[in-house]
Amino acid sequence: MSKVILLGHKGYLGSYLHSHLKGCTFVPDTARNCDFIINCAAKSSLEFCELNPGDSYQSNYGVLYSMSNRFPNAALINFSSYYVYDDSGFCSETANINDTYSYTRHKILSERLTSNKKGVTFRLGKLFGHNDLNRQAKLTEFIINEDKITVDRVKFNPTSLRQVCEVVQKQLDGLGLRGVYNLSNEGHSSHYEYAKYINNFLGADKKLTVVDKLPREFQNYGKFLMDTSKISEHITLTSWQKDLEAYLGEIKCTA
Repeated sequence: MSKVILLGHKGYLGSYLHSHLKGCTFVPDTARNCDFIINCAAKSSLEFCELNPGDSYQSNYGVLYSMSNRFPNAALINFSSYYVYDDSGFCSETANINDTYSYTRHKILSERLTSNKKGVTFRLGKLFGHNDLNRQAKLTEFIINEDKITVDRVKFNPTSLRQVCEVVQKQLDGLGLRGVYNLSNEGHSSHYEYAKYINNFLGADKKLTVVDKLPREFQNYGKFLMDTSKISEHITLTSWQKDLEAYLGEIKCTA
């Protein structure tokens, strides 16, 4: 059974993986050895990272750098973000990247470290699917919890925690991916259409206000979608609608 150090195990993604990954033993970072390091540690707010570059460096790069040096033989599974792109249209893994901002610069450092150590980095779309609706103010949980919502027509890649966990499980079981992969569910949506989908499925009566683009200070906001053809060569992606409906169905049952 593989020994796994899970960095960021109390966060949105890390806590989900800790609860759902099978066939492995989670060990503390004080252990003598491990087989895998899964890096979910991150400061994900771009605004916070710009105001606190030291915290961004430590969370988005320093932790992984330190642990990979302590366990040089451990295989790395690293998580990065769609936000590293600085291109238009559908971005493959070789599209132009953006190192202008603290967050993206430090994520790129962690990607390069992982690739140099022959590990795998998954660039994730916007996550959904945690059973604790109050864990973080992610887009999906925000839409579920609020009655009045302003959303824009910017397109994105919905990405369920279930889909991410499936890929990580296969990697632990010997899939052997290396390098950088875009990872999301199959298909994409605009923020507005996504909010409407949730509203209709729940039979809610939320007031949705739509604008073309919400103001963000980051120049790459709303410019691109991720191309997931590379990861699709290794795993069949589930549509975001299917995973979203399963998630919303669980919420309705527990409400």
